[in-house]
This record gives sequence, C-alpha cells and structure tokens, in this order.
Amino acid sequence: MPLFQDFLLRNLLLDAALLCKGKLFAVAALILVFQLGYAQVDTVLMMPTIEISAPTIRTQAVGGRVDRWSSEVLQNNGGASIADLLKRESNVFVKSYGLGSIATTAVRGASAGHTVVVWNGIALQSPMLGLLDLSMLPSGLMDQVGIQYGGQSTLWGSGAIGGVIHLENQTTFTEKSSVDLQSSYGSFSTFQQQVVLKKSNKKWSSTTRLFNQTATNDFTYRIRADLPTKTQTHAAVKQKGFLQELGFQTSNNQQWTVYFWTQKAEREIPPTTTQTRSEAFQVDDFIRTTVQWKKTGLKHTLQAKVAHFSEGIDYQDASIGLRALSDFKTTIGEVEGIWKKSTNTAFHWGINDTYTTAKADSYSTNRSENRTALFIALQHQKGPWKAQLNFRQELVDSTLVPIMPSMGIETKLQEQLLIKAKVSRNYRLPTLNDRFWEPGGNANLQAENGWSEEVGLHTFGAKKNHAWSYSLTGFNRHIDNWILWSIAPGNSFWSANNITKVWSRGIEQRIRYTFSAKNWTLAIKGGYDYIRSTNQVALESPRIAAGEQLIYVPIHQGFAKAEIAYGTLQAVYNHTFTGASQGISDALASYQLGDLRIQYRHTLNKWDTLIFIQANNIWNTNYRVIERRAMPGRYYQIGININFENK
Repeated sequence: MPLFQDFLLRNLLLDAALLCKGKLFAVAALILVFQLGYAQVDTVLMMPTIEISAPTIRTQAVGGRVDRWSSEVLQNNGGASIADLLKRESNVFVKSYGLGSIATTAVRGASAGHTVVVWNGIALQSPMLGLLDLSMLPSGLMDQVGIQYGGQSTLWGSGAIGGVIHLENQTTFTEKSSVDLQSSYGSFSTFQQQVVLKKSNKKWSSTTRLFNQTATNDFTYRIRADLPTKTQTHAAVKQKGFLQELGFQTSNNQQWTVYFWTQKAEREIPPTTTQTRSEAFQVDDFIRTTVQWKKTGLKHTLQAKVAHFSEGIDYQDASIGLRALSDFKTTIGEVEGIWKKSTNTAFHWGINDTYTTAKADSYSTNRSENRTALFIALQHQKGPWKAQLNFRQELVDSTLVPIMPSMGIETKLQEQLLIKAKVSRNYRLPTLNDRFWEPGGNANLQAENGWSEEVGLHTFGAKKNHAWSYSLTGFNRHIDNWILWSIAPGNSFWSANNITKVWSRGIEQRIRYTFSAKNWTLAIKGGYDYIRSTNQVALESPRIAAGEQLIYVPIHQGFAKAEIAYGTLQAVYNHTFTGASQGISDALASYQLGDLRIQYRHTLNKWDTLIFIQANNIWNTNYRVIERRAMPGRYYQIGININFENK
C-alpha cells in the first residue's frame, strides 16, 4: 500500500478508536482549560513583542554537560545521519552494523536503551525495543541537535540513564522565503538529495523538508590481511522522508506549531563475514504528528503538546521462510509551565501522559501500556552560584515508580573558571518486548534503577585573535536490576531477567582553540574519554566474569578535528581513535579513522552555493565496530548545496 494511503487509513482508524475512549477529548479539554485560564491572567497587560523560545530548564539542566550543533554544522554534515554526526563531533561511541544499517549509541558505557532521543520535546523511543535507530534520522531534517550527558530521568523519564539526544526544529516569524537544494553522489552508488522550502511572515511560517537516499553499499573488504578481498552483497538501502512544519503566531506572545513527519526505509540485510549469502530484508516506516501550543508572559510560560506516532517494522527472510510483522501506536499529551518568580528563581513543572498499543507476531495478544508522570524543577541563582532541584513521579498502568530526584549546582570560582556537579537517581522500565515476547518475555521484570554522579571543571578565555576552552568531567554510575537476555538454567531459549548490576565510571576531556587573522581562521578541537563499564555479577550464560567490561564498550576513545579556512575555501579533517572492545564471541581490535572534507562557498546577491568533496576513512583502515559485520575502506562523496533567500 502506498505510504500516503497507509497514513490516511491508519490515522482514520486510530482517531475513531481514541475518540471512542475519550482520550483525545480529555487532552484537548486540558489544553483548552489551561489556555483560557492563562489568558485571563496575562491578557490584562499591554504585552510587548516577546520572542517565544523553547524552555531551557529541561534542555540545559544545571550541573550537567551539554553539547550543541547549529544548522551550519548540520549542513556541513553532507546529508549524513545523526549517527554520523555524533561519531564526528561528540566522541560518543556509535554501534554501527555497517553503511545504511542499524546504528545505536553507548553513551558513558550505557546500553543502547539508555539513551533517549527527543524531537521538539517529545521522546521518540520505541516502546517495544526501548531504543531508536539513529541511521533513520537524517541530520538535514533538523535545525539544531544537542546532547545532554549523564542521567536525566527526572526530566525525561525512563531510559535517560546515559544521556538525551535533542532534535529541534526552530520556527521563526520573519518576512522571508528561501529554497535550499542539496545533492551528492558517492562511492557504492550512493545518491542523496534534499529540498528545504521556507516561507514566513510575522503571522505564519511554513517549512517543508524532503529527502531521498539510495545506495548499493557493494564495497570490498578483507576478513584478514592474508585472505583475498570480498564484496559486500545484498546491502542496498532506499530511504525517503518528508517533514512539514506549520507555525502560527496568533498574538505577540502566543503561537501554534504543527509538525508532520513521515519516513520509509527499505534495507537489505547483508550476510555476516562468516556467511556466504543473505536473503533477509527489513522495511521500516513511521508517521509522527504533533501539535504544540505555547504562550509566553513576563513571568509565565505555558506550553501544551499532543503527539501521535504510528510505526511499523516488516522483517522477512525467504531463506528460512520467515516474515515478522510488528507495529505500535503511541499518543502523548503533555502540559508544562515555567514561572519566573524573580530574575534569580524559576519553577518548572510538567504533566505527561503516554498511551501505547502494540502488536507483534511474537505477542500472544495485542498489548497496551499507559504511563503518567509529573515532574517539577526549581532553579535558583545567587551571586555566582546556580542550583537546580528536580523530582519525578511516574505511574505505569497501576504501579507507582519510586520518586526520582536529582540536583545540580554550578559556580564561577573565577571569571574564566566554572565548576559543575550533579547527582541523580535514574531508571529504565522494561520494554514491551522484555515483558511479552514469546518465548522469553518476563512480565515480572523490575525496572532498572540506580544513582549517578558527575563533577566538571570548565575553563575558557580569549585574547586578541585567540580563544580557547578546556573541560574535564568525571562521572560515576551504579545501575541495579540490569535487564539482560540470556539462557536461564534448564531453558533452551533466551529470556529477559534482572540478573546483573553494572558500574560505570570514567573521565571526559575536551579542548578547543581558535585563531583568526584577516582572511584566515583556524579551529582545533579534540577530546579523550576513559570509560570503565563493568558487570558486577558473574554470569554463566552468557559467560561474563565479575568486573569484566561490557561488550561493545571500548575503554579508550579519542578524537581530533582541525578546520582551516581562507576566505571562502575551507578544509576540515576529523580523526578518531576507538580502543579495543569485546564482542559476544570475538575480541575487536582498536582502530583509527580519518575523514577529510574540502569545500568552497560562493555568494552572489541572494544566492549561496557550496561545493564539497569528502574522503572517508582516508587511511583505508580495515576495522569492525560489530563483530562479523564488514565496514568499508576508503570511499568518497561529492556534492553541491544551493540556497536562495529573499528577505
């Protein structure tokens, strides 16, 4: 069925079902009550024009480390995914199964299910798997990307143990229109095209984004240096998507925003390095819609959101006669507010309700789950000191999750020296697959939970044409009731159990230096991470000794990036080092990768043109991220970006 027809059918059926239950009526009524009540407070004032921006208390929590990348950095990412952006810019370890294949993260030694991805304030995690495939997130669809490191469960809920990735679209109300065209071609028949159309004035704003990506991924590789080269087969990828944003500014301090995001990916799953062929393939498709309302006053900000996600996976393998279908539908309602008691004190509160229905061939029946959460945050500043206290209480179906507290502080010891500290309690609820998959699901699973702490030192300075910064962060985290799929004694199948404890600790260092003189600019940044993430309980199956490093978590990681520009010509070199790690069966050797990008920008009147060429893995390193999954050697990409803007 065509994707658009499938969207209409699914949403008509879903809306009918939800209207019968009254859930959408309840959410809409809640928003209306808050809107009318709030309007009675603020409309008696003659309000000046106020820029309505996203609340920062949740996205930039006090005491923690945050990285952000602007639209310019995303544009220079060459149409790549969020997974590629994180690998190049953050030193976060990305577990990639190969070009175009599944990619997840292991932030600060956590598992893939311990990183929450948030799109415009709404969590995107699959309630069935508890994670999100980052290869399905084109960076060109976003205006800004950020990552909060460390435990964030008090503000963002279940799974926010390692960190939170923020994907943001920014609505502006200015008199302008623009067209942005991007196209690139690369090795292995890789084509990428993207179109971004923007039109806005003081009352409304529209942004349309479309993208298309195809690749055969038929690269050559070596299993060992003494063996002949092989060609990757059955690895083609087709991916296309559409994101529409509509904004309406109904008054100087009030706006509505509607987002509609649909995407489909068809991926052949290549054989492993020990297989001769594969016939498996997977189709992922989703439709995500959200309506958001925001009103900003002199001391109050109130925001309401309603979202609906419909996502499905169709996995087939003709060689074994398998077809596995699964899909879920999630409806989210959220209201949050900020009260600025004074210039030094702010209070942030929010209520979130998430209702999910899911079905899979391996479920005995359709499953559902309802989560309702209340979170509050108090932020206060006195002199150079700033502190934030957070609490979260969540109800899952009829079970209360223990209260989750966190606290962060930071202060300037000197004008150029900032100290940060944070302590938080965090948790991860069992996924629907953990509880209901047959065989192996365990309905009696407990939530993972534990405490994390971090301390950071940040120093920075500038003098004439020079600017620099350095940060050192140490973290510590204990998680109990870690859920692990294993073969229990007396069973012949894998099952989910709370059978282990994990202790993660480490240090993160970042340094940056910039220099500018006349037409020249130079920027250098780098980092090194030392992460120990160890299992604290000896296990028999899989056999893991107490104190042993978790699989696919390297102890050492480092990166360096150098940018040099002369006028409109720029060269960027990225270098990464990934230390050795242990796979399920085999050890994975350390490796180093280098990428080089050269670009030229030409601006004439309202036209801006960028031409680039990029070489990836320029040292032709033979490496593996996941055991028995081949990775490409040296490969190339050329492209052009054309932008027309009329203000």
